[in-house]
Amino acid sequence: MATVERLLEELGLTAGDIVRSTGISYEAFARLVGGQRVKRKTAVRVLGAINRERRRQGMEPLSLSDLENIQVV
Repeated sequence: MATVERLLEELGLTAGDIVRSTGISYEAFARLVGGQRVKRKTAVRVLGAINRERRRQGMEPLSLSDLENIQVV
């Protein structure tokens, strides 16, 4: 399992990259990273952005269960 912050660092992505590519707000992203409850749609969008970059770098995609400290409602 990995935190979103650690994955972004490993992939060379920033919070701004995720917010721009997903269309979610900075506030929603901050809630997700901070372990607060977020809509499933928000978590899936962030995961999708992470997985696009992972695929681009030749890595296997992750699932929501691979992410630490994510609270989905």
